[in-house]
Amino acid sequence: MGLFDKLVSAVQEGDLNKAMDSLKDLAEEATEGAAKLGQAIKDNIPEDVLQSIRDASDDGEKEPGTPDPAQAAPRAAASGSGLSWGEDMPAEENQYNYNGTYEEYFTEIFNSEFPEYVVMKESVRDGRALCYTFAVDGRTALIVEIMSEKSNAQKLRNTARRDGVPYLRYYYDHHGWWNTRTYVTERTRAALG
Repeated sequence: MGLFDKLVSAVQEGDLNKAMDSLKDLAEEATEGAAKLGQAIKDNIPEDVLQSIRDASDDGEKEPGTPDPAQAAPRAAASGSGLSWGEDMPAEENQYNYNGTYEEYFTEIFNSEFPEYVVMKESVRDGRALCYTFAVDGRTALIVEIMSEKSNAQKLRNTARRDGVPYLRYYYDHHGWWNTRTYVTERTRAALG
């Protein structure tokens, strides 16, 4: 029985917990498939085509947090595992080789790399997640949520979207995802504009 069939069966049986588990499995499978497809496409685009795409864009800007394929290869080689993800821990500082908790790691990066912002930290969902709010000149510039990959919470994301505030999410327990300092800094900087 496929994942979709399991979801339909659980809904028909009225077992909401089983249905939610099936829905999560479907979402994970779709996310993994999309990531593999995206990487396969990136791996097979020649540099001259990538350059022509960049040249053709109106302003050279890309979606906040999107890695630049032209810069990926040198950084991947330097990290030893392909930017901030892979089976092997990169030599670069990351949340797992940092001398402290993931909370201390992200707090240190945000405070040291973005001194022009007031960064406020708040524990949310009974301590199961953290919310960092970046503010400048009295306005909220970015909301960053640090949470478990097992969580399906959407409240902060939806509130940010409703208020027109950029939003980022980092998972502190996603297998093979190291949250290297470079990755966190660059992705956060891109979201801040």
